[in-house]
Amino acid sequence: MANGKSEQLLESMVEVTIEIINLTKNKEIPRPIAEQIIKSISSIGANFSEAQEASSKKDFINKIYIAKKEAQETRYWLKVIERITSIDDKIKGEVSRFIMTLQKIITTSKEKH
Repeated sequence: MANGKSEQLLESMVEVTIEIINLTKNKEIPRPIAEQIIKSISSIGANFSEAQEASSKKDFINKIYIAKKEAQETRYWLKVIERITSIDDKIKGEVSRFIMTLQKIITTSKEKH
């Protein structure tokens, strides 16, 4: 992935993380659920960021895969939260975009590997 695109994606991950943190503060979401979604959403960007400095192609793919798994977990928690309170569709769309983008990175990296 090109450096500029990586930076843009990482910035989107940071923005969505902040949006979800604010969502959990401003809505009546049970604390255990708030903690879980904050852990999973923040882990997406953290693992993506780590992947940029991976020690090998295998390490890169592994970190991107972990980021994708965390994005899928985040999507699950958003579904739970959506049953408790309203959620901006933009957040759900961004998390889905992260999953698709991360899967594309994995697929492309494996093909080149």
